[in-house]
Amino acid sequence: MSLIETKRLQIIRFSMNCLEAAVEGKEALKKASGYDVAAEWPNRDYGEILPWLLEQWKKHPEQQKWSGLIVHKGNSMIIEEIGGKGAPDENGVIEIGYGIVPKYEGKGYATEAVRAFVHWLTQCPEVNKVVAECAKENIASKRVLEKAGFQLRAQDDAMLFWELKDNSPA
Repeated sequence: MSLIETKRLQIIRFSMNCLEAAVEGKEALKKASGYDVAAEWPNRDYGEILPWLLEQWKKHPEQQKWSGLIVHKGNSMIIEEIGGKGAPDENGVIEIGYGIVPKYEGKGYATEAVRAFVHWLTQCPEVNKVVAECAKENIASKRVLEKAGFQLRAQDDAMLFWELKDNSPA
């Protein structure tokens, strides 16, 4: 992933070096990335998978291409992560995931980041389809996906399953 830039955000590559530092802690990530790190980053769920993600990248270093950190341009602060849940599969399908720290919620940053990331994905020859999922009760994530051009395709008791309409972001 090359640098992706929007009006208020930058999406920088989440490199192996930065991931190793993130596993160590915020200060190590700050030193490795050159950016401040929001006090609430990472959220509990993402923090728990960082060591697992590091092991996956050691086995499959090419997966780094699909992961980014969101930097708020106004204060050079890492506020979010975004990426594919692995590389595109053999059919070119990639599932995205993202998170944002609570202090920056409700300001449109997640939508801005998802739109930019999805635009980048649609330019990648390996990608034929972009999908996402969110919990039924996660109204904020549902709105982000709708605003970013996703359409609800299926659901079960707990989850909503989304697909980018026409593989082109809104």
